[in-house]
Amino acid sequence: MQRAGIAAAGEISRRYSDRLPGGAVVFTGPGNNGGDGWVVAGTLARSGVEVTVVEIAKAKTAKSPDAVAEREAAIDSVKLADSAPDGAAIVIDALLGTGFEGEPRGKIGEAIATINELHERGARVAALDVPSGLDATTGQHSACVVADLTLSFGGVKRGTLLARDFCGDIVALDIGLEYARATAGKKRATSVPPLPMLVDAEWVRSRIPPIRFDAHKGTRKHLAIVGSGKGMPGAVVLASRAALRSGIGLVRVLVGPENVSPVLAAVPSALITDWPSNETQIKAEISTWAHAVVIGPGLGKSEETRSLVERILSDSTIPALLDADALNVFEGDTKSLGKLL
Repeated sequence: MQRAGIAAAGEISRRYSDRLPGGAVVFTGPGNNGGDGWVVAGTLARSGVEVTVVEIAKAKTAKSPDAVAEREAAIDSVKLADSAPDGAAIVIDALLGTGFEGEPRGKIGEAIATINELHERGARVAALDVPSGLDATTGQHSACVVADLTLSFGGVKRGTLLARDFCGDIVALDIGLEYARATAGKKRATSVPPLPMLVDAEWVRSRIPPIRFDAHKGTRKHLAIVGSGKGMPGAVVLASRAALRSGIGLVRVLVGPENVSPVLAAVPSALITDWPSNETQIKAEISTWAHAVVIGPGLGKSEETRSLVERILSDSTIPALLDADALNVFEGDTKSLGKLL
């Protein structure tokens, strides 16, 4: 709770330094999300910000002892009020957290409506972990806070990605959860699922091997992409361009006969041919030529395409990534697919 609140206060201070001299209002609920709010309130107040806390529901020791402790630690440095002051510039939503499901009712529902009214009047709203009233898993909501900034603790919650219009900018704050997993006992560490990872440019760069100054297409390995059924050339075009941008040496794209010309026009630097019709062609153009194969982008779902996938997987021992229709053609028959892998 301390880590989450301090990290959130730091991000709020960084983003809204021009508004904080006008003060901040924190709406707190009865649970741990409210406790996070008390940490934010105390941290901002100790940095010189005038902080008003609107305590919608008081935490109870039996249910949220940490929240009670954080309230006691911060209460002398903030102003308690029954309502937000006029002209609030920064509003911090700490009413409901990730455990909430259903419809906000009573004072919590009224507080959500108040926060949204302040937002409409020009206040900037920062939500702690998730906007209150939003289901952190499904993104469903009947009434929820509309935030300009959502400060997600430890990792981005799926629900916020499904309801982006209510979340504003989403920032994942590192609060040491992965470190806690690594240092926990073996039994506990294996029982806690790993946090989801966000694949961004930095993540990708750290995993692509550097390209030597004397590298060329013959040393950067080969990729085969099989897909593009009738009327669906787009997916293999995107896959081919992505592969070439990664720095791979050569890309061969095997597509439906009617798509050879459009794919060639879209990706002239790739080798383009139609789907292999026999095992000899599979060996020459995929199994013995490529170092890996991607099967499925825009492939289409038919007996012909299932047979194509089966023949490639039966013949080849290179790493294979099955995407989209390469999986869909085995719908209801996963045992057959399992035997090929």
